Amino acid sequence: MTKAIARAVIAFLMALSLAIPASAQIYYPQGGYPQNGYPQRGYPRYPTQGYPQRGYPQRGYPQRGYPQRGYPQQSFDAQLNMQDDMMVRQMAQSAPPDGRYEQFLNTISSKFNRAGGRVFRNYDSKDVRYVVLTGAFGFNAMALHKSIMIDSLLMDVMKRLARGMAYYGKFNTEYTRTLAQMAVGISMQMQNKTARINYQNPDNPFNLPEPGTLTPQQEALAAMYFEELVAAVLAHEGSHAFLEHTKEKMLTQQSLWQQGRGTQQQIMQYMNSTYNKEKELDADSHGALLLKYAGYSKNGMITWFRFADLMEMITGTLYAPNRTHPTGEERIRNINAVWNNG
Repeated sequence: MTKAIARAVIAFLMALSLAIPASAQIYYPQGGYPQNGYPQRGYPRYPTQGYPQRGYPQRGYPQRGYPQRGYPQQSFDAQLNMQDDMMVRQMAQSAPPDGRYEQFLNTISSKFNRAGGRVFRNYDSKDVRYVVLTGAFGFNAMALHKSIMIDSLLMDVMKRLARGMAYYGKFNTEYTRTLAQMAVGISMQMQNKTARINYQNPDNPFNLPEPGTLTPQQEALAAMYFEELVAAVLAHEGSHAFLEHTKEKMLTQQSLWQQGRGTQQQIMQYMNSTYNKEKELDADSHGALLLKYAGYSKNGMITWFRFADLMEMITGTLYAPNRTHPTGEERIRNINAVWNNG
């Protein structure tokens, strides 16, 4: 592909993604998705204007004489998979892969395997890979085409959140608020490249506090809460991949441009607000069903959305205009409806 096409693909991929809404002041996303100000640390810069160029792709493309006779062309899916590989490798150069959770993610994925065929057509868990990176983009997870990138900060904060809920017996505590404040602060430091990550302490590289000493019963409860939280993230992000939302968004945006359905700015605004919200709710709905059929409760997803809203309350962006994602409250209503009717 030409450099212009590669930059465009990356721009579209970034616009679609993965646990808060658009604000030029905000780095981390709602529910783990990047907002304005993206790309984050380690990502290639890309032009926000100038693509697609008027007249490109041109009607009747490919042009005369292309592809050349006998020259094999890559499928669109193959190109997107190559972009996935490129982005994961590039991120891993500045954010080391975190192997602490590999077996844990495999355990959750194996449970999804028993339920995936009931939710998605042609489901194959091998089609999607999950990668945990340390200090990549803050309290966040991101769905590319068939790859899911998760920051260690999200995993570590959720682990402490689960322990806090087991220790105190509820979500609304000062400890939960402290975790949310730290998730906000560290995420913003990552954006500014000032985050201090203690790689010498692999069990707690972000120096997150513990709620207290848990009893054996509380430890077991914390482990269950943590698995449900992470399963919720994987179910949502995996749904983006299994539903091929990245591919669909790119093709939709290209079609709108070719049909002259607005200026580039108008089309981008629509894609990153109304269209994107619809796809987020779609991934929530399918993710909720995947959790249900895999034997999980909906509590992990609800807690994730409540925590995301708490982060936005801290930053004052919960009801910001031009959101790229629905609020946690909206998303909870949606999954409750799906859960009861699914």
